[in-house]
Amino acid sequence: MLNNSVLRRSGQLWKLVIAVLALLVGSFAPLYEASGISWTVGSIIAIAGYAFGIVSIRCTSCGVRWFWEAATDAGIYGPLFKKPDCPKCGHDYTVN
Repeated sequence: MLNNSVLRRSGQLWKLVIAVLALLVGSFAPLYEASGISWTVGSIIAIAGYAFGIVSIRCTSCGVRWFWEAATDAGIYGPLFKKPDCPKCGHDYTVN
């Protein structure tokens, strides 16, 4: 599924990985006292991960922030993971 996605083809899959990891760590680490992460710090980490994904994952051609757009129109999520082109401007990332 991700092999032909616009996220992988545009070289931005690593940003999604960082954002999701921050969300997971911030959400689950406070559940374990041994982690040393309080609920406040966990919330900050999770929000920072979400914000990082929203702001940094964008089309290199038109500049649209894909996950910001997807937050307002859920129909954009599918093409981000399945198609190799920008859902807004149609820039094809299979052609370098």
